[in-house]
Amino acid sequence: MVEPVLKKLSFVVFVDYKKYVATEKHDPKIDILLETNNTYRTLCSLFIIVFLFKIYNFIELKYAVISDYAVYALIGVLFIIFLLSYKKQTEYIKKRIDAKNNSIRDRFDEHCEVILVGEGDMFYINHNNDTFTIIDCHLTEENYRPIMAELKTEMKNKQITRFISTHLTMIIFSVWNI
Repeated sequence: MVEPVLKKLSFVVFVDYKKYVATEKHDPKIDILLETNNTYRTLCSLFIIVFLFKIYNFIELKYAVISDYAVYALIGVLFIIFLLSYKKQTEYIKKRIDAKNNSIRDRFDEHCEVILVGEGDMFYINHNNDTFTIIDCHLTEENYRPIMAELKTEMKNKQITRFISTHLTMIIFSVWNI
C-alpha cells in the first residue's frame, strides 16, 4: 500500500520492468539493492501501522465500545493487507515472466516463423547468413504440400539447410528431397 502512494506522489520513480530484467542478468548486485529497497518499504509500512495503532488506541480510550470489535477489525485489516500483497506479488511475477518471454520472443521472432501443423508446431529459422534451419514436430499428408512450398520459397539462396526432427516419419524424410 505504501508503494502505490509514493509512486502517485512521484516520490519514487520506477524503471521500465523490461530494462530491470535485462540489467539483472548482467549486474548481480541489483538483487541485493532490490532486497534492501524492499526492506525499507516494509519498515515504512510497519511505521504506518504503528501510527494507525496509536490512533486506534486514542479512539478506543474515548469510545470503549470499539474494543468489543477490535479483533474483527484487526482480522479485516490484516486480510486486506495480505490480499493486496498477494495481488501485487502476482502482478510482479506476471511482469517478470512477460518481460523474459518478450525479450526471448523478440529475438526469436526476428528470424523465426511458426507453422501450426496439428500435433505440435513446425519452426523455421531464416538466419542472417546463408543458413536455414527447420525444426519439425509433425507433418501429415494434409499439411505437407503448402508447408513444403513455403519452405522452398524461404530457403531459396541458402547454402546450408539444417533439419531437426522430433518425429522420424516417411513424410519428414521427403524434406531432404527438396
